[in-house]
Amino acid sequence: MNRLASTAARSLRASSTPRLTLTRLSPIAVRHSSNEAESFQDFSKRYTSFFENAEDLFELQRGLNNCFAYDLVPGTDVIEAALRASRRLDTYSTAVRILEGVKEKVENPKQYEAYLGELKDIRAELGMLLHSWDKASVNNDPLQGSVRRRSFTPNRRFTLDWG
Repeated sequence: MNRLASTAARSLRASSTPRLTLTRLSPIAVRHSSNEAESFQDFSKRYTSFFENAEDLFELQRGLNNCFAYDLVPGTDVIEAALRASRRLDTYSTAVRILEGVKEKVENPKQYEAYLGELKDIRAELGMLLHSWDKASVNNDPLQGSVRRRSFTPNRRFTLDWG
């Protein structure tokens, strides 16, 4: 009996003893927060730089989600950088959604019209015709009401692709 009891006691002690395993520690990025609020200029500079360096559609959309999550309307320099990034990544739908995001963020339609006025040159450069917003282009569009897909072409203009 003594032998059986001593074996049981040894196995009980062995199972209750914690086993130490060595693991490799990886460095952790630590963010130090300060009590200072980010100024609008710093916000604009940060997101303009972000959109100028966006390398793929996921990164562009992630940046747009983060940018529009703030309780402010991004400046025209940020919107212009985002539109240029959507051109560079060849995604017309994202370019349209950028302007739809601005439309949702502004307080009233006059502010939105002011944004469209400020962005008129970049929209003309990229060939963005927003039919629901550009009343003059709706009247002159022979293909109005037809289903079509837009894409970018090497001459930096949005064109129609059938297919």
